[in-house]
Amino acid sequence: MGAGENAHAWKNKQDKPEDYEVIGPHKYDTRQTLKPHPVRVFLEAGKGNINLGENPCYAEESEDQEIDVGRWVCSAEGDAVVAYVVKKE
Repeated sequence: MGAGENAHAWKNKQDKPEDYEVIGPHKYDTRQTLKPHPVRVFLEAGKGNINLGENPCYAEESEDQEIDVGRWVCSAEGDAVVAYVVKKE
C-alpha cells in the first residue's frame, strides 16, 4: 500500500473517522511545513524525509512508515511522498 491508502486505513480505524481528514499523497521536493497540523504522517518507501522539528525521519528503502507527530512541527522534503491525517475542527 502507499501513503494515501495507509492514511485512509488509519482514519477508518478510528472511533469517529468522520472527525478526521486525509491530505495527500503529495510529493515534496523542497522543504514544506505540513499544514494544517497532522496527527499522523505516512511516508512512502523510497526517498525523502519528514522532519519532526529539526529531527529527520528518512524514508526506508522498502517499507512505508507511519509516524505519530505529537506536538512537533512537521515538514517534508527530498522528493518524499507523504499523506497525512488531520483532525477536523
